[in-house]
Amino acid sequence: MPQIGDSQDPYEVLEWCAHTGDLVEEGMVLCTVEVGKATVDVGAPTSGRLQTIFVKEGQEVMPGTVLCELSANLAF
Repeated sequence: MPQIGDSQDPYEVLEWCAHTGDLVEEGMVLCTVEVGKATVDVGAPTSGRLQTIFVKEGQEVMPGTVLCELSANLAF
């Protein structure tokens, strides 16, 4: 979970826009979180396949928390 603004309060994961097994592109919205009274989209840091989601919708997390695992999208 990237740091958003100056807030040190927990963020709530509102919705996952991508699901386990989905191919995602860098910057694609993975989930939406609530920070204070604002909602913010969290984008994929890199392209790949969404392997595992560690944080459920409705769960609160702190900046630096691992939200999910992406595998490298390698072509041979």
